[in-house]
Amino acid sequence: MMKVTPPSLPVPIYLKLPDDGPVEAAEDTYYVASRDGLFLCRRNEFFRSCVPARQFPCALGSHEPSLDLEFPKIPRRMFERIVGYFSRVARRHGSEAAVLILWNRRTRRIELHIPKQVATMSASAYSNYRFPMTVAYETPLLPPELIIIGDVHSHVDGAAYSSGMDKDDESFRPGAHIVVGRISQEPPDVHVEFVVDGVRHVRIPGEFIEGYRKRRENEVPDEWMDQLSVKVVPYSYWTRNSSGGSRDAAPDETGNPAT
Repeated sequence: MMKVTPPSLPVPIYLKLPDDGPVEAAEDTYYVASRDGLFLCRRNEFFRSCVPARQFPCALGSHEPSLDLEFPKIPRRMFERIVGYFSRVARRHGSEAAVLILWNRRTRRIELHIPKQVATMSASAYSNYRFPMTVAYETPLLPPELIIIGDVHSHVDGAAYSSGMDKDDESFRPGAHIVVGRISQEPPDVHVEFVVDGVRHVRIPGEFIEGYRKRRENEVPDEWMDQLSVKVVPYSYWTRNSSGGSRDAAPDETGNPAT
């Protein structure tokens, strides 16, 4: 084991490396940091023990989670076009939709990608009302100069927030995750979170978006609209299968999200 403790720390800390054998230290009380967590170890004339530590040594300094952003901002007109796309989809289908935010390493500019996607809606058995539920899309294969740095999806006229399904889908996808809600309003609601190593950081929209004046529906290409198809399921079906596929689930050959 490797001792990493400064002399000022009353209880020493050892790092246990992959090739290390049984825990052995000169001290009677010490900590062992391993890939399985931090352990508090003791030795006296009656026993030897190593148990999971309930807390880290109080002699250590305090530290808090942080995130300093160096992300490029989405240009105002580009974001207005995204909102225009969501608005057109809402009027045509009443469904959610998604857009991927790409960074071009060669041009040093943000680009948009509208993935092939399937929006699921729940239909009431007692009326013609349809309720938007999820959107699932294919993650594209990109050339080396393009990387996905975030995504935007709509909640139609629902609130802009990260739902439980959003959080599950985004837990291990680092980057910006933007939700646009209250799409019938102008301006709509916008919620921005960044995820790094599974930890979410709520930020103000202005940290990633250069502003907003009005949606640009007239600048939405028809090709964007063609990327979306809608699947309608009975309300009872949805309640039985609410765990569903993730947002990254690719549609299969029938147009249904893969599970």
